[in-house]
Amino acid sequence: MKKSFLYASALLALSSLLFVSCGDRIADTPEEEGEEGTIEAPFTLSADKTSIEADGVDYVTFSLTDANGVELNSTDYVSDIYVRNVNTGDYLTVSSETGLYTFSTEEITETEFMAAYKGTTASNNLTISSTDPELFFHNVLINKMTSVHCVYCPSMTTALHAVPDEEAAHMIIAGSHVTWMGTDPWSSSEIDELGEAFNLSGIPQNIYNLRLLDGTRSGSGIARVINKQLDNYRSTSGIRIISSKLENEQLVIEAGITGDGDGVFNLACYIILDSAQYAAGSYPDEGEDTYLNVLYMWSDGAFYYDASTAFSVADGQEVTKTFTFDVPGLTSAEGYNACVYSLRADGVDNATICPIGESIDYVYKY
Repeated sequence: MKKSFLYASALLALSSLLFVSCGDRIADTPEEEGEEGTIEAPFTLSADKTSIEADGVDYVTFSLTDANGVELNSTDYVSDIYVRNVNTGDYLTVSSETGLYTFSTEEITETEFMAAYKGTTASNNLTISSTDPELFFHNVLINKMTSVHCVYCPSMTTALHAVPDEEAAHMIIAGSHVTWMGTDPWSSSEIDELGEAFNLSGIPQNIYNLRLLDGTRSGSGIARVINKQLDNYRSTSGIRIISSKLENEQLVIEAGITGDGDGVFNLACYIILDSAQYAAGSYPDEGEDTYLNVLYMWSDGAFYYDASTAFSVADGQEVTKTFTFDVPGLTSAEGYNACVYSLRADGVDNATICPIGESIDYVYKY
């Protein structure tokens, strides 16, 4: 009897030990209760961009998502994640700035990455391209589609003013007035056609770099759109305005484009009014009758890329062009600005702006 009792006790202790061990093992698997519910495989590796500049400054941030769409980005999860550079075999370290895994490089190459959560490998790998850094400061041209009779349009003006300084430094805004419920002194059939080309169904909305229509109306949201334009489309040209003047009832703008690599471009020009007055408008941007950044005049073919008039620019080569606008009766160019931009087949490549009567040289990124 004593032997049987001891044998039964041993079995009970062993079964208890096994139960605890299994419990520990279950807790270590990817299926567990987290802050946002059960964490389950398979996991998907993603990144905030697929291409970075090889300048050692630009970086990509990685993220891991579980089968339920839960982003494992909090510190509770990141400590159990690893991201590895497949090319070199090196493991990334968590950025002290973001608390997430990031990667930057000064090499022009393609780098493959894999990741895992608690030992379970993500279902996919990612390849990040690192490209030759941009030579010139990269601006984004924003056609703010608007009207003097649009009740919600001043809210887009407010949102653009709320864009953080870092992204706002890249913005050039052209208030592009469409025909909308009444007379608008700055609307035109060409701007209406621009809206139609982007399937504009309501205003306010912004057309970014004559490439993307987006209706986001918050400073942070617009900043995200701007960053995507900067990250996903490398600028391959720089623009300067050599001279701009009012002379003999004409606005005359001489501009230059220099290639950052070989490219094929159109060069176009907007005339933009800082503050235009219209007393019969219903919803002004500012004060009682003031409308901001009004697109007033533009060169031929300014809203689209035209392969028949495009020209080649070699790396380091400068090509110049002069734009002339008739302005009968205009005696002062105060408040008038010249915006000159380069157009590629995929949209605006780069742009610059200065007041009429002034000039602006090439602005370099570093």
